[in-house]
Amino acid sequence: MKIDYEQKEFMRKYSKARNAAFREKGLCPRCGKKTDGKYLCTECSKKHADSQSTAYQKKKAKGICVRCHKKLTSNDHVLCEECLSKTNEDSRKSYAYFKSRRICTRCHKEKAEDGHILCAACLEKCRRRT
Repeated sequence: MKIDYEQKEFMRKYSKARNAAFREKGLCPRCGKKTDGKYLCTECSKKHADSQSTAYQKKKAKGICVRCHKKLTSNDHVLCEECLSKTNEDSRKSYAYFKSRRICTRCHKEKAEDGHILCAACLEKCRRRT
């Protein structure tokens, strides 16, 4: 049975409204149980994480890109060349953005220390590692 665009749109709006109503009441949209202020309850969150991890491992084992899920990857990567290139480009832009605003390039939360690109907490963590 093929679903047309109007049916898909109706279901999307219905699901969005239903999930918003559940969240407003502090309920998990999957099972209806009470949440701890998070989107999913602990049980559904664990199931979701497990399923995501399993899917990731299957794609990795088959040599399929874990980002676009379409192209094959090279031997030692989990991303195809296109996604790897895009990820590297995004990382460079992000790094430049935070560096230019003197925000820690590691945690993106605190102001970077004078003469450094990291905040005091991240600098301390790096110093402890070496």
